[in-house]
Amino acid sequence: MFAVYDTTNATRRSFRAAFATFDEACGYVEALSPICFERDADHPGCADAYMPGGMIYVIEAEVAA
Repeated sequence: MFAVYDTTNATRRSFRAAFATFDEACGYVEALSPICFERDADHPGCADAYMPGGMIYVIEAEVAA
């Protein structure tokens, strides 16, 4: 599972959606027309999108407990 969160700072974030694949999560965020979208080269399954107005959308791989 891949979760999408939105945030305006490092300590507070809100859950937006969950997807079975990373590509589905990326498609969801890219459809929101971010100013910049970057996949995290150091952390597979993670990405950040910088939105108009200062919001940041974060995609993270959910770790199974």
